[in-house]
Amino acid sequence: MLLLKEFESQPDFPKVDLTDDNAAFLELMLANGDIVAQVHLEAENTWRVFKIGHQSILRAVPRLDYDSTQDKAIDYGTSMFETMSALVNSKPGDNIFKISDMASALGGVFDEAWLRKYFLDAYDCFQNQTPRAAEVVRSASRLNSALTEYAVLGAAISRHFDIDSAA
Repeated sequence: MLLLKEFESQPDFPKVDLTDDNAAFLELMLANGDIVAQVHLEAENTWRVFKIGHQSILRAVPRLDYDSTQDKAIDYGTSMFETMSALVNSKPGDNIFKISDMASALGGVFDEAWLRKYFLDAYDCFQNQTPRAAEVVRSASRLNSALTEYAVLGAAISRHFDIDSAA
């Protein structure tokens, strides 16, 4: 029975997509907002790439004029990605120099055109390179359909930041 299984360790996630079993289990787990909140907090307290990345994403989003509900959906998607990563025992980026460079880039070193391209590239890569993970966020998101893709965008940006911050 799936609910009695443990997650399969996936240290290469998010470069490699979720396994079918992990995706199915994560879809159930991430549908519970309390689990997302708790595991997300633990992930940010454990890995600086998530804490710094999440803060950087939240500072970058207003530069692109998203409204407050879209901002919240992006924030939630970022939390969902960090939760997924923690639950499958991924090995997130840990190069503090790259993390700092990425945080600076999202924080305003580059113009809005660069930032918009970064967001769109992140979304495309997430969809194309890790389609099961993208679908998990989409399915588990308890947001209305108009905001679901903003949650996917948040997860995608967090994934991109993580990969770009790897040593």
